[in-house]
Amino acid sequence: MRSFQAGKSPRIFLDETSVFDIGACVVDGIDIAPGRAIPDDGDPRIDHSLEGFLFTCGPDHIRHPEPIGGEGEGRRYPLHGSFSAHPAKIVAFDVHESNALARAEVPVNLADGGTALLERTWRIDGESGEVSLDDRIVNTSSRPIPVFLMYHMNIGGKWLDADARWVDPGYFHAMRIPLLKGRYFREDERLDRSKFVIVSQSFVRDIMHGEQPLGKHVDDPNVKAKGETSDSSEIVGVVADVRDTPNQPPRPTIYFPLYDGMQSGATLAVRTASDPLTFAMPVQKIISQIDPNLAVADILTLDQVIGKSTVSASFDATLLAIFALLSLVLAAVGLFGVLSYIAAQRQGEIGIRIALGAQREQVLRLMLLDGLKPAIIGLIAGLVASVAATRLIQSLLFGTKPLDLAVLVLVTCVLLAVAALACLIPAWRASRLDPMRALRIE
Repeated sequence: MRSFQAGKSPRIFLDETSVFDIGACVVDGIDIAPGRAIPDDGDPRIDHSLEGFLFTCGPDHIRHPEPIGGEGEGRRYPLHGSFSAHPAKIVAFDVHESNALARAEVPVNLADGGTALLERTWRIDGESGEVSLDDRIVNTSSRPIPVFLMYHMNIGGKWLDADARWVDPGYFHAMRIPLLKGRYFREDERLDRSKFVIVSQSFVRDIMHGEQPLGKHVDDPNVKAKGETSDSSEIVGVVADVRDTPNQPPRPTIYFPLYDGMQSGATLAVRTASDPLTFAMPVQKIISQIDPNLAVADILTLDQVIGKSTVSASFDATLLAIFALLSLVLAAVGLFGVLSYIAAQRQGEIGIRIALGAQREQVLRLMLLDGLKPAIIGLIAGLVASVAATRLIQSLLFGTKPLDLAVLVLVTCVLLAVAALACLIPAWRASRLDPMRALRIE
């Protein structure tokens, strides 16, 4: 996919494999596309399209009512007129800070055997951030076809709604989620249909736009899903945010009391003063005494849960660290070899300097500076490149900023120290050179 952005616009990604539709739309660092197809009959074109932010359908956007013989499994009822999965040929792609333009041509095979050419033009006004689309359809078949397009915009609902969780009053204490305002659930609200809820800090900020939350009311989605009539629930507390995964921002969350029989499954959080795995068997025995039919699975410590969610990023970070270490070693060996070569080539000059009265400390300083100059130039270039590449490593960083001044200073000091050590031995050898022997060699 091709990144397409200018000025204040969101960053969109145009899908060259599927009509130059919008595969992803990134707003404030978040891709608001669904990212996962709605359950379908298996037609890969539609599955692919529904994963994206915007996809285009043609003039006969209706599924065939009868199976079509000879088609593969999952494509027996093809979606007529869907332009999806037709590759686009890019004829212009010009992106500037003030505006952007992208043009593509898409030859399309219609479901009824006809053909058409879609001429698609995307534009961005960088000043306003407005993204516009201009489509032109050319009939390339030998008979008339209806000329209109249907556009489907898919937005991931997870970015628009708050998460709902049903918890026991002791959940917040076990997970050490601090109370910011109001109160926690009371013990008598554990299995009672109490009309009270607790919300997260991000819920107040994003959903309520910073209004005073205590005393306000929200609906219970679980009750609505069962078709029951119910009054809304009152907000009695605000707690700190909790991340579902380390590399994603906290989601707005509503906590409801854990109603009896309302949930088919549950997660039990147990806080211990010693090794938590030693309590796994006693906890299972207690649960079995309550109900022998209750199955207990996925017994994990919180560190293990976090480790599972970050295993891919940890592997990537480990590889980067290994390659960085190898690069550092190679750079040090390179500096050592280059300075050794320079010292060998300048034996006559060094011998003359020492014979004329130059102190060995001055020769040492001269050779060190000659070796450190390229290292310092490379370090400056590397710092500039690292600042420019911070967006590429944001997904690997948890709880730290990409541009951390302390880290940059530490890395700079380490690299300078390694470069100085690599240059020190050749420089020291040059400063201990016998001037008479050097002049005889010369």
